[in-house]
Amino acid sequence: MATPLTHVAVATLSKLREEPEKYRRYYLNAVSTIAFIGFPLSAMLTVMSNDVILLLLGPQWGETAQIFSVFGLAIGIQMIYATNAWIHISLGRSDRWFRWSIFGTICTTISFLVGLPFGPLGVVIAYTASIYILTGPCLWYAGKPINLKLADIVLEIWKYYLSALCTGFLYWYILHSFSIISSILNGLNIFTRISLSVAFCSISYILMVITLYQSAKPVTKIISVGWEMVPNVFSKRISGT
Repeated sequence: MATPLTHVAVATLSKLREEPEKYRRYYLNAVSTIAFIGFPLSAMLTVMSNDVILLLLGPQWGETAQIFSVFGLAIGIQMIYATNAWIHISLGRSDRWFRWSIFGTICTTISFLVGLPFGPLGVVIAYTASIYILTGPCLWYAGKPINLKLADIVLEIWKYYLSALCTGFLYWYILHSFSIISSILNGLNIFTRISLSVAFCSISYILMVITLYQSAKPVTKIISVGWEMVPNVFSKRISGT
């Protein structure tokens, strides 16, 4: 089911398809916003999988945390992958979307079959790998009619990905290298532990973004773009379209 954000993005891009430069800039701003939010979310769900499973499903489901952590790696890139539909629909190229959907479905099915002999964990690993492999070709194919280059998309989001990756490694390193910190966190209730972990990862992520860009402008830019999109999202939801 399409989200209000998808409705807003597709409606705006549809109006800009006769202005390729503005179209590309709007899409890059939108995908940058998604990357800014999606990549750290992906990192946090991966490194905090044990606590997330404990909170949502209870201790009896603890063994699924490993599977969830691998799936968490795919969440951010999956959000980027999904924007290919924005491009196809807004350009009126449902035929290209249909062709890619068939190709993508075949590739995903093959990944499931490859991972199946290794159990649920193998299936999730294979699926995650397929999403990473398919995202580049998917966006390249979608953007070709409007001359939206894959290199421009990568340049727009790679620092967010690296910042999220470093944040995840930093959290994992601190948790596993400093027993006193691990003991303190484990002594807290699950809500407090997750809240502190999220706060730490969020602050670390923003600081790493600022460090990589050597400026706070990317953060303020994302906030500004997101703030502009929020009223449109709510208006779509209220109108029921």
